Amino acid sequence: MKKTIHILAALAFVALFITACQKDYVEPNGLLKGFSFESDPVQFSPLSLSSDSYTHEWTTQDAFDGERSLRITSTSLNNQSFASWWHTYTAFERGEPFKVRVRAKTVGFGTGGGIQLNMFGRNADRSEIVARGIGQTIESTNEEWQTIEVALETNPSETLATIDIYFLMLEGSRGAVYWDKLEIFTGE
Repeated sequence: MKKTIHILAALAFVALFITACQKDYVEPNGLLKGFSFESDPVQFSPLSLSSDSYTHEWTTQDAFDGERSLRITSTSLNNQSFASWWHTYTAFERGEPFKVRVRAKTVGFGTGGGIQLNMFGRNADRSEIVARGIGQTIESTNEEWQTIEVALETNPSETLATIDIYFLMLEGSRGAVYWDKLEIFTGE
């Protein structure tokens, strides 16, 4: 009987520990699309004007949700341009607020530009930016996962055809940034 009580107490402790370690997650209202980067991120493209300064990877080295994330790494202090992962989204709802939320984690960041989440809405031939959402610059997340959210400044109109979403590592940054758990949604 005492052995059964000890086993039950140990199981209760393990269950309590597992529950305490789980990340809090609340799905946003109006979720249109979500990515956790567990499968090959073919819908995301790396971009860098200075290819020798940055490395883009789909990695298992760190993740907010699951086993994989997107990473940008720079070991140079001389990078004079930004690097990003970007995605084009077209299934938005016209007239509705449009928001993007992603989790980011910087590792080994010192002085430098930092990271940013931005969006640019373009017309049908992609020649004109008709909407934008510019996130604040985050110098470092101090090796902790941080949620970043950005909204388009205006609701998508009839002239809007695509929305390009950019996960940016800004010029002058050194270290690594991990991006995970992207959510695209409508809402106030």
